[in-house]
Amino acid sequence: MAAVAAVNPHTIVVLENGGAQVMPWLGSVGAVLEAWFPGQRGADAIANLLFGVVTPSGKLPMTFPASVAALPNPVIAGSPNASTPFLVDYSAGFLVGYKWYDSQNLTPLFPLGFGLSYTTFSITNRNLVNNLASSNPNFQVTFDLSNTGALGGAEVGQVYLGLPASTGEPPKRLVGWQKVYLESGALQHVTVQVNQNDSSHPMSYWDVSSNSWLVANGDYTVYLGNSHDNATQVGTIHVGP
Repeated sequence: MAAVAAVNPHTIVVLENGGAQVMPWLGSVGAVLEAWFPGQRGADAIANLLFGVVTPSGKLPMTFPASVAALPNPVIAGSPNASTPFLVDYSAGFLVGYKWYDSQNLTPLFPLGFGLSYTTFSITNRNLVNNLASSNPNFQVTFDLSNTGALGGAEVGQVYLGLPASTGEPPKRLVGWQKVYLESGALQHVTVQVNQNDSSHPMSYWDVSSNSWLVANGDYTVYLGNSHDNATQVGTIHVGP
């Protein structure tokens, strides 16, 4: 790829892959389009994106590392033959994906939830509503989303939550999101609700002593943004005495 970019700096790279990639050539190309496994009509979809028929609005479901050295296991274990056992290092524990990079203060190439567009958006009037004392305990993050660019497109408001330090959990986790399509100049008031009792356990940690999910007492920090690394603190929620 570096050789191609050296000939034409306006090269656009289209990736068809199933996982995160390192891109040492990124600064030498004009753009990168992540297409994953696009299927039978993938060529049509990619062409529509490249030529501006459709505004790209996808977000990364995983973190792309800045280098292989940033991975929890840069070298994959193996054995010389099928019958020789080998050890696998699980030292990362539950620090999977974006939680690993966050806990290690590593700046990724592209964070979870990242995605560019042919238009621009603005998030304003962030607000946190605490309904944890209700019969259906939840909290809501509300905000105004505006399309400030010249084209229609979609943006994804993403809510992250930091659990109390006593839980030993990573700095923050993704707990809710809302994708909104807006025409140029349009504004929409958006609400993302996070239910405490949801099956994804957004406010819980796994307690090995009781072998169950628990909600810890303490302060929970709520963030809102359009990617993991571009999330701003909205407020805090206190649970317990």
